[in-house]
Amino acid sequence: MNKIFQKAFCALVFMVGMQSLDLRSQSTMSLQQVIREASQHTSLSTLEGMLQKENEAGISNINKKWLPQLQLQAQASYQSETSGIDLSFPGINIPRLSKDQYKIQADISQLVYDGGTTSALRQLQRQKTDLEKNVVSNEIDAIAETAIQVYYAVAEAEQRLKQTALTIQDLEAGIQRAKVAIEAGVMLASDGDHLRAELLKLTSFKEEIEATTRAGYEALALLTGKKIEKLQLEDALLPDTMLNSGAPFMVQFDLQKSMAQANGQLENTAIRPKLSLFAQTGYGKPGLNFLKNEFEPYYIAGLKLSWQLSAFYTYHNQRQLTDLAMAKSEARKTELSNRKMIKNRQLFNDWDRLNKSSARDEEMVALREKILSTAEVQLANGNITASEYLVKLNDVAEARINQELNEIKKNKNIWLMQINMGWL
Repeated sequence: MNKIFQKAFCALVFMVGMQSLDLRSQSTMSLQQVIREASQHTSLSTLEGMLQKENEAGISNINKKWLPQLQLQAQASYQSETSGIDLSFPGINIPRLSKDQYKIQADISQLVYDGGTTSALRQLQRQKTDLEKNVVSNEIDAIAETAIQVYYAVAEAEQRLKQTALTIQDLEAGIQRAKVAIEAGVMLASDGDHLRAELLKLTSFKEEIEATTRAGYEALALLTGKKIEKLQLEDALLPDTMLNSGAPFMVQFDLQKSMAQANGQLENTAIRPKLSLFAQTGYGKPGLNFLKNEFEPYYIAGLKLSWQLSAFYTYHNQRQLTDLAMAKSEARKTELSNRKMIKNRQLFNDWDRLNKSSARDEEMVALREKILSTAEVQLANGNITASEYLVKLNDVAEARINQELNEIKKNKNIWLMQINMGWL
């Protein structure tokens, strides 16, 4: 039992992180409430909003590629030689450019056609965000499964505590009967000591279970952020035997395939030409007329077509990589589906076994209690020893706890089937 809570606490450290707990009192809570509160309390629940803002910022940046792109540059240089014509004619002076030259220039470009690159980038950004949101959903589902394990571990501990208390009551009654028998001389005093020693053992065991139960409630408090004083156990309904195609763990593979397609579409845009308008304006020495050695303004405007033909080298391979990525996602989806179905069959078989044993468990308790009643009379008359009586008492305790725990395990298995098949 303690190992269960150790694992639960380790998981909770990741889930709640370093956040402080503002525990609000909640007297009773059902498992559905625990799962809901745990999902809302975890820091993961805030990530979806962050991812949405990140997506909006990313798409906004992509859209800004359609705005005019501006670049300003300035340059001052000195060179060892300049262009010139070393000829002279009477009355004609052909000057050489200065070795010191200056330029300040603004470049403006406006995208006209990008081959679908911007649209592909927007789609890729959306697919990336959806996939990240799905990862968060899967992690929250893992928290829900932890909540089920902890919740029913507490329920089992409480039932053990309840049945141990009943056994202690029966043993205390047996000790009183033994005391009368010892005083009457029909039982040895050592038998009374044996019964009291067993009582001390049971009392110690009861204290251990109480500590385990407190640890369980503390784990639930870490999960939900609320102080729970009592569990509200409810009967669960068997889920559909088919996997929920809309469950996060199934949707993740469809999203991976969509992201592979978006990557493929982006790669396809690399083989398409790009068209843009451009303009340059500036002021420098020299200007566009490099034979004029003075400062003057200038400008250039035009239409630019670019086509990266080398992209065709990898086009076929990129299409194959896209197809392979989609095939891998489909294969992983099939593998996960098979594992989920196998686990569900195991859980169902265990539930079915426990369900069929319910009547036998009830009959076993009745028989053991009847045998114990006879043993109590025999103990009072000194017809059996303390050891023989304790065997009957422990048989009753075992039958009672098995009956109660089997009912708890039945419900637990149903909840685990629900989350395993994606219906929770």
